[in-house]
Amino acid sequence: MGFQKSSAAGKKKKKKSSGSSNSSSAVKISSQTPIFGSIEDGDEEEFDLVLRENPDAISERNKNGWSPLHQACFSDRAEFARKLVELVGEENRVAYINAPCKDGDTPLHYAACQDAVSCVEFLLYQKGIELEWKDLDGETALDVARPKAKRLIKERLEKIATNSTDEAVMMTT
Repeated sequence: MGFQKSSAAGKKKKKKSSGSSNSSSAVKISSQTPIFGSIEDGDEEEFDLVLRENPDAISERNKNGWSPLHQACFSDRAEFARKLVELVGEENRVAYINAPCKDGDTPLHYAACQDAVSCVEFLLYQKGIELEWKDLDGETALDVARPKAKRLIKERLEKIATNSTDEAVMMTT
């Protein structure tokens, strides 16, 4: 996928690569697997059915190296993101929420660049979320974030810095 320089304000944003197209007869043609398609379409029934029939679908990767969580964050489907993180289990949670795609982007990068506020809020408070991860272009989620997401990430980073300072002060007194 990668980043594309936006001519407006010189900010970088992700180009949406469509895994599906519509024909004139309104039949959806998709190269996506069922788990990705159900997330992209926002079809919770299909999503639940896919995971019941194939629990390993949670670990699938598409041709760009996206996990289903990348798709949920790109599509601003926080309810799907919550289910995925819950289903992956505590022992795999940190690796799952921070897993980079082929371009080195994490689900937080995609949520941030899409200004997917509900997903950004969800991810920011996941134990172990890596806020300083840099993709292959050397950019963090904050670097690629759109306005609302950028504000949320900055607030979270400030809170972490304040808490770290408070903890350091407490430890030295």
